[in-house]
Amino acid sequence: MAKQVTLSVTVLSFNNAQYIEDCLASIEKQGIDSYEVFIVDDCSSDNSIEVIKNYIADRPQFHLIEKTENSGGAVSSQIGVERSTGKYCSIIDSDDIIADGAYKQLIKRIEEDGSDFASGMPLILHSGYLYGFMPNEKETSVFAENTVISDDKAKAKFSCVFSYWNCIFKTEFLKKNDIHMASGLLIADRPFLFDAIYKADRISLDHTVVYYWRKKNNPKKQSITDQKNEYRVIADRCDSFETQVRITLKNTEEKGSLNLGMWENSFERLFYPLTELLRSEKIDRDFFTVVCDRYRFLLTEYAGLFRQLLDAGHIATLHAFYTVCLLTHDYDALLNIADEETILIKLRDLATEEDKPMFREAMCKENTKMVMQRVAAEGDNVYVYVMVPNDYKDLIKVNSVTAISRVYKMDRYELDFDNDRFRFNIKDLPESIYYFNLSYNIGEESYMQEMGRSPLPAPVLFYEDDDFLITSNRNGGNPLTIMRKNRYTFVGDSKRPRIFVNNDDGDIDRLFFYNVIDNRESELERISDDIYQFGLNDLPEGRNVLLAKHGNGTISTVNKAQFTNSANHMKAYEKLFMANVITIIK
Repeated sequence: MAKQVTLSVTVLSFNNAQYIEDCLASIEKQGIDSYEVFIVDDCSSDNSIEVIKNYIADRPQFHLIEKTENSGGAVSSQIGVERSTGKYCSIIDSDDIIADGAYKQLIKRIEEDGSDFASGMPLILHSGYLYGFMPNEKETSVFAENTVISDDKAKAKFSCVFSYWNCIFKTEFLKKNDIHMASGLLIADRPFLFDAIYKADRISLDHTVVYYWRKKNNPKKQSITDQKNEYRVIADRCDSFETQVRITLKNTEEKGSLNLGMWENSFERLFYPLTELLRSEKIDRDFFTVVCDRYRFLLTEYAGLFRQLLDAGHIATLHAFYTVCLLTHDYDALLNIADEETILIKLRDLATEEDKPMFREAMCKENTKMVMQRVAAEGDNVYVYVMVPNDYKDLIKVNSVTAISRVYKMDRYELDFDNDRFRFNIKDLPESIYYFNLSYNIGEESYMQEMGRSPLPAPVLFYEDDDFLITSNRNGGNPLTIMRKNRYTFVGDSKRPRIFVNNDDGDIDRLFFYNVIDNRESELERISDDIYQFGLNDLPEGRNVLLAKHGNGTISTVNKAQFTNSANHMKAYEKLFMANVITIIK
């Protein structure tokens, strides 16, 4: 009798020829011996089919399924899951990347916890080599610690998990419960995940990074998530939300109870486009009215449910305001709304006046923002000092800091946190760009937060000693760049630039450019052990990021601040070489 396949992977392919090899290669790095991959192509008009066929030619585990008509990713996912014979299955997008060993880790969690599916933390993949955290802090907080979810309260917290692609499911669980993505929806992931959360008896959450969601720099290849202000996408969001409502009502009828807490994050997603419109410098009143009418149609159809959610306090303040204005047809009130930060400030003021501890703790959970205030040396150590709102400082206990190298390959460093002086030591971090994530407790609950996403005033960080420069890109936080000084020097002429590398420690193996549009590397020619040469005409059009690969496998950006000031050649490249990017226009 043939042994059952362990894992079936469905890859949703559509016009991602320049990215799909990265995606397929990442599946092969999962440490799973028995697996099958179904690449379902949705009638791509680029050369995706050619790239796929070339890649899978000598890989029998990979199977290409070419659809005869373009019907969307939801239908593609159904085709793949139906063909899946593995004990476990996953669905991923063809422009994204699975972290090494992530699937093996999630399967291990399912088997240890007896869960129906498992989910791990996703990161955003910027410019091919640069990583960042998800924009919604709640999506990061879900993965603050390894957890098993089995009750409605915990499921409500988990409902803000981003999508299907950072999950592994028991195949039998999906098929037995008829959990699938609804055909005809552009945004089909939320109803799918909603249904899975409702029907699962147990769900495993893993704190490790498992998935890299690619944010494209090519405006011609925007994802649906990025197309917030197109009416068809706004209408589809409403349709997707209505599907979630129907799933909720059906599951409520079966279980006899309504999990109101599941909805808060879904409202935030529903109103993404409306928030974007309200933040626009100039609003087209006619288009704004059409958008509001579409929202009002949805909310009015299920007014009883939404008023129940409002009364129970399961809609965040800003989105509750949206809901009331739309239900009452008060579009002018929306146009005159104060921004979200002002509302939060008012709530914080209320929290300081209120004498009820539970209210103050709830406000702390909702509004705690932490930023990096300064970098300073003390003895042989270099510390980052963290600023926390004074109103909540006594309620917060930081457990640890995770430093994640923002440049591929991704490395993680767990750092201790000094709660007495609110600081952590970065002395031993290698040269790279870092995102810092705080793991902390408010009462008995654990949270995770990216440093620097805060309205709190904080300076751009700067630290310098004899050997290193440390700077932040924006006020109060991420990313923080640690770079060695006087590392590079321009030599040669402007037509065939050469770069001398101060590589006395033998740390740097190679230099190369990465083109953010084409997802393509251009190697610099190595003239000698320490000198590299490149030709401007050899670089592809668009933004080319200069990167250095180190001996330990990590990669760092080559920053303009690392070049010596002694070379007169720097002036010749002042406009050409901005930060670590050379932009070619052909």
